[in-house]
Amino acid sequence: MPLLDIRNASRWFGELGAVQGVSLQIEAGEFFTLLGPSGCGKTTLLRLIAGFEPLDQGQIFLGERDMSSFPPEARPIHTVFQSYALFPHMSVAENIGFPLRMRSVSKSEIQTRVQAALDEVKLPQMASRYPDALSGGQRQRVAIARALIDQPEILLLDEPLAALDLKLREQMRVELIKLQQEVGITFVYVTHDQSEALALSHRIAVMNEGKVIQVDVPDKIYEFPLNRFVADFIGNCNLIDAEVAVIDGARVQLSAKGLGTVSAQLEQPVQIGQAGVLALRPEKLRFAIDHTPDENYFSGKIRHQLYLGDVTRYMVELDEGLTLQVLLPNTSGGRSFDIGDSVQLAWHDTAGRFLNA
Repeated sequence: MPLLDIRNASRWFGELGAVQGVSLQIEAGEFFTLLGPSGCGKTTLLRLIAGFEPLDQGQIFLGERDMSSFPPEARPIHTVFQSYALFPHMSVAENIGFPLRMRSVSKSEIQTRVQAALDEVKLPQMASRYPDALSGGQRQRVAIARALIDQPEILLLDEPLAALDLKLREQMRVELIKLQQEVGITFVYVTHDQSEALALSHRIAVMNEGKVIQVDVPDKIYEFPLNRFVADFIGNCNLIDAEVAVIDGARVQLSAKGLGTVSAQLEQPVQIGQAGVLALRPEKLRFAIDHTPDENYFSGKIRHQLYLGDVTRYMVELDEGLTLQVLLPNTSGGRSFDIGDSVQLAWHDTAGRFLNA
């Protein structure tokens, strides 16, 4: 039985369906992420789980308990907000112990549990400090410690790293993974950052326009997107309008716009003449002087390049007229290219995937 079972949940604001018939099952101990663009409904779904928004339709079960009509304070669920919502006039220890004081827990027990929580989030010497004396990462850890102090069954996190700079955000990702493993509590995490979702999650639910589009483990979401939206939203992807010309088992021959005939991997049942999109990740292409029979092979010129430190992104205009992104690692001694260079591109026929538009 899943720990959290969301059944056909919907929330409408007038004619706007913020969440539309969403069903999800989340297991105990999972780091589960709701991922999607701004306005897709992920934060509204989080608020439905927390009880901050009422359901217009559906049910939310925690184990065998139907929590749909329970107020937020009656749910064993806590939320960490993007702003952290720390009380500025309270010390770190007072902020963390606040939920226990509201439950009239004894002072001695509060002191013991606050110190244990500070140890958990690696802030044992910060008890007497105030929020304005802390860094962004430290404030985030205090907010998490406060949310965990009375041992909720689920911790909801609404874009908690969004306000941090890039380097600190990357450090905090590692700390969040460690913390979740140590405490063993189910995390339900909301973000619009694809790399963050891929790095943190056991599973990801990709959302758009109030609906869940795909649920899977990170590598399957990235490697096997179900449709054009998922392929386009997760990472960088060359997306080429195409039509099915020949079906050969798990492979298809496509007539691709601005490219010509290419072979690709088949993910869903298709028919001859069916229109869709060829999804091709930039790192799947290689610069080559020759190719094998099961590779697609095209010639072109470098039109633009973008140096990104560990990799360089090249824009290659093919002789057929289409421009493709190619990602090349900047390995020591590896070849680099200049704008205007003539090149040949190759990719295996399993690298490209034909998807429904």
